[in-house]
Amino acid sequence: MMLPVLLLARALLPECRDPDAGRLDLASVVLFLLALLPLIYAVKTVAAHGPDAGTALALAAGAAFATAFVRRQHRLEHPLLDLRLFRNRAFTGPCSPCCWA
Repeated sequence: MMLPVLLLARALLPECRDPDAGRLDLASVVLFLLALLPLIYAVKTVAAHGPDAGTALALAAGAAFATAFVRRQHRLEHPLLDLRLFRNRAFTGPCSPCCWA
C-alpha cells in the first residue's frame, strides 16, 4: 500500500529545502535517540509489568540524555530541533490549558 504512495510522492510533491539549513548534527541525533529509546522502554515496561529498578534506571538515563539534548540545542546556531518553536502560541495552541475546558 505504501509503495505507490512513496513512488508518486517524489513525482507529485514539490521540492522545498531551506537554502540556509545547517549540516545534520550527528551528536544531536545520537543524544535524541539516547533520550527517547530508554524513555519509551520505561513507559512500555511499566505499563506491561509495573515499575522496577531497571525501569527507574532507564527513566533516569533517558531524562539525563534529554536534558543534555535540550542544552545542546540551545547552544547550536542551527539546531536539530528549534526549541523556540514551543514559545509560539500558534505552534503550541492546541496544547494550551485554555483548550482543556
